[in-house]
Amino acid sequence: MGRVALTEGGADLLASLAPALAQIRASVEWIHTATNRPSGQLRINTSGVAYAALIEPHVRPFNARYPDIVLDIQIDNGVSELGPGGRFLEWEFTRKSKSIAIHVDGRLVFNEMPPALAAARNGCGLAYVFRQFATADLGEKRLTVVLERHTRPSEAFHLYYPSRAQMPGKLRAFIDFIRAAN
Repeated sequence: MGRVALTEGGADLLASLAPALAQIRASVEWIHTATNRPSGQLRINTSGVAYAALIEPHVRPFNARYPDIVLDIQIDNGVSELGPGGRFLEWEFTRKSKSIAIHVDGRLVFNEMPPALAAARNGCGLAYVFRQFATADLGEKRLTVVLERHTRPSEAFHLYYPSRAQMPGKLRAFIDFIRAAN
């Protein structure tokens, strides 16, 4: 039986191609895991509002569909103060097709919509919240919409992630699930 061995030039070629071959191997493994059942830990960093509005209603059905994905949801509301002088987010309206931003002063300031809504329900003033948070209160006539004709369409939420090039299957599953559910 004959013996096969690399020549010196062949060994040099193999050594120079090793990083490219490793990348090809990793890409093939990634495609295999992306096309099979997604699994692993998926960390989602979000605000309380985005969680309540977009994610919370779908956690149970997502977990049922993807039992091998562990959702690690981190709620962070650290961006409550914006701009100079510690000013809070402004209320934005439209008037004659022009955008108007109003700085609102008051004796109660919340960085979350649910407690602002509860304060309004208890007669403490106005709350500027997404309609879906107030649906039950509006239906039961505990609250009334004011300035609706001047309310701007709500801004979309955005999802930030490192790269589309090699998106893990678990992240692709989450994005597709949330898009379909909303």
